[in-house]
Parts: sequence; structure tokens; C-alpha cells
Amino acid sequence: MSVFGYPKSFRNILSDMGYFQLIHFDCDHSFDLSLESQFRWYFTLYMFGVFCVRSFIVLITVPSFVLCSLPFIQCLITAILYFQSLHFFIPHISIVFILAFIQGGISGISYGGTLDRIHKKSELKAREFNMAVVATSDTTGICLAGFASIFIHNYICNRYLNSYP
Repeated sequence: MSVFGYPKSFRNILSDMGYFQLIHFDCDHSFDLSLESQFRWYFTLYMFGVFCVRSFIVLITVPSFVLCSLPFIQCLITAILYFQSLHFFIPHISIVFILAFIQGGISGISYGGTLDRIHKKSELKAREFNMAVVATSDTTGICLAGFASIFIHNYICNRYLNSYP
């Protein structure tokens, strides 16, 4: 299951660091939120989604096919956020808020579900190593996404600078 560690972290952090900063709405379409508070709300709702799902992970057992399908849903959300940062087609900030919460929930269930499955299914001798591999792959994905988001952020910003002489 740790094979999915890199892509999961990569997409989540790429969305958070690379795209949320570039998605903004005017006051009529954003509950009168300033640009700075819009980004804070994106991140807050993302983290609230992570918190909600991780809080209840002990009460549910996530099937393997669900854990394996979550990266595809994350790819879809990441693509939507990318195109929103370029073309601004989403009519209201509430839709992006929902996507941020869902992205956080997927992140929480991916990480929490994977660690829960390892904790319950791994042999005692291999459990600590397996959990360390998942944590390391998650951290590596986060670092790679942080670096990639710098270039993507600059690319999108340069598109706007080149569009307006």
C-alpha cells in the first residue's frame, strides 16, 4: 500500500501550496472574504477534513479497493484546481471550499487508513518498519510537491504576466 504514498502526498501538497494561493474570487462570489482570508479558509477547511476523517478512522475499516481508488479522485480534484487557477470557471468560492474539505478528507483517510491497515494486518516484527516506510514515503512526497509547487506557481503567474503587457 505504501506505493501510493508518493502520489498521494504529492497531489495533496501540490494542491495546497501550488493552486490554492492562485484561486481567488471577488467579494460578490466569496462571502465578502479578502484574498488573504480566502487562502486561510481553503487551508482551514482542508485541515478540518483531515481532522474529521482521522478522528473517526478507528470506527471504520477502509477496504483496500477504496484506498487504491482515492488517488484517482485526488487527481481529478487536483486537475480541477489547476484549471481553476488558470481559467477561473468555478462560479463561487463555496465550491472550492467543498473541494478543499474533500481533498483533506481523502488525505486523512488515505494516510490514516493505510496506517490503520498496517497496524492491524502486519506481523509484529515488521509493523514498525512498515509504518516507517509509509511515513517516509509521505514525507518524501510532501517535500517533492513543495519544490514542484514553486515552479508550477511561477509558471501560472508568468502566464498572467505575459497575457497583460
